[in-house]
Amino acid sequence: RESWTRKVTVTAPDWKTLKIFWALRDLYVPSKRLIEMSMVDKVLLAQALASDYDRVKDDPEVKRIMDRVKRYSRKLDALGLKDKGNLQSAVLVMSNSTIRLLCLLVVRCLYIFCLHVTLTPVYLILAPVYVVATVYSRAKTRQAVAASTVKIKGKDVMGTYKVIIALPLVFVGHIVLSGLIWIRSGEVSGVGYFFFAPLIQYVVYKMIPEDIALIRSTYSLAVNVLFQKDQTEIWKERRSLKEDVRELVDRLGWGYDHASIQEMKMLRKTETFDSGHFYRSVRSMMDSFAIEEVEKDLFFKHD
Repeated sequence: RESWTRKVTVTAPDWKTLKIFWALRDLYVPSKRLIEMSMVDKVLLAQALASDYDRVKDDPEVKRIMDRVKRYSRKLDALGLKDKGNLQSAVLVMSNSTIRLLCLLVVRCLYIFCLHVTLTPVYLILAPVYVVATVYSRAKTRQAVAASTVKIKGKDVMGTYKVIIALPLVFVGHIVLSGLIWIRSGEVSGVGYFFFAPLIQYVVYKMIPEDIALIRSTYSLAVNVLFQKDQTEIWKERRSLKEDVRELVDRLGWGYDHASIQEMKMLRKTETFDSGHFYRSVRSMMDSFAIEEVEKDLFFKHD
């Protein structure tokens, strides 16, 4: 059990340092691979950098890079962006005209609005369960973090207690609400709600991850479209930082004891960001965005 726990755990002195390891990982891997990378690969790469940190942390260059990465991450946090999501939105911006992007943004916003209006009754029914489960799990999480020497935020504890509390609350709440509907509207309505409401709630539950991803990507797209000048500066900073991070990691052999780091180094020599018609269409639209340097950062070989 302990060995399996280590395989899915990234250790760091504190939460801020852990976030820097994540950002270092995103900057080191090829951009195409960052978009496609699975959660397992993300964990392995972050582990490689974190486990070898004690060996390289006293190097002045490492300290400077860590500070630069921290400042870069703060800029993204201030805009409410993630590096991977910002990269995906930038690819979309580079490959479409401004008019088309604005239309896409409007359509997405309308879809999100209509979707949430439609699902509002389900949200209202489940809201008390969510509030109670969240309050209780946060209280338990604070206790677990205070008593542990390895937990930073205790998200695993929070998720576990949410499930423990939410399941019986959903069941009891469903029985009570079905009874109230029976009393208020009759047997047919009560029985119909009892059998069909769980199905609808399950469908909504399965939609939540995609819904959250859509909201995040729409927000990121809006920032890239509406604040293109600011985004250009961020991408120039990312390109410079990415080159320095890769040079430093390769020079120090940072994390080279793990095959995942060496694999990413080899991929940078063989992968292109994309190819074929899509690549040519992106190149043909360079001048219309006046951010050629950013496009090179995203689409050129050895990225």
